[in-house]
Amino acid sequence: MKESGTDVRIIPTKTDNLAKVMTGIYDVLNRSESPYREVKKDFSVKDPFVSFAVEKVSGTFHLRFSEEGNQNANMILAVYSKCHRKLKQLGVLFKHMAKIGHMADAEKGSLAPYCYPILAVFYCQQARLVPVLLQNTKLEVLAESELQGEIDNIKPSAMETQLGDKSIGQLWLDMLQFFSIKFKPETHVVSILSYKLQSKQARAWGTRKLAVEDSGNTP
Repeated sequence: MKESGTDVRIIPTKTDNLAKVMTGIYDVLNRSESPYREVKKDFSVKDPFVSFAVEKVSGTFHLRFSEEGNQNANMILAVYSKCHRKLKQLGVLFKHMAKIGHMADAEKGSLAPYCYPILAVFYCQQARLVPVLLQNTKLEVLAESELQGEIDNIKPSAMETQLGDKSIGQLWLDMLQFFSIKFKPETHVVSILSYKLQSKQARAWGTRKLAVEDSGNTP
């Protein structure tokens, strides 16, 4: 089996000293009696990490702090996966394929990994396979009880026909066709808070690159 890397995201509290926490993790993993090997650290990059390997386990693990956008994306998937399990599978697949293709590294000019599940949700909305949920919601301040309320209000059976008729493979191909042919990244923004396509001009975004609206902002 080909070796792979696994990202492990740590969700910090507001009172955590991030540098101290990361240094402490490195010290624990690097102890001579620990089962971890090839323990390395790099705190000079934008997204600091500690990497390590585990005996008898293929691949390398990277410990990083979870970005706010990554946490928001996880919350989005938690809600939308209630529409249909295939949507969650599609989001995870897109993120995984992006990592394999080295297209999930914001430091190198590509999208951050958490953007790919959002792209999957956006495609399914534009194809009218899932509804627009959490409209005008700031996910970073969304209380757990409110999130659970959104989940409880979703009727999975309503989405069963649209997504249930297509395999993951067909959804994957349709999504690639949508982003490569139909969607115009030079003029529009990826926003999952509305069916209506949002223009870059309205936001004064001059970049011609694919732009994914932060899920915590309303259009």
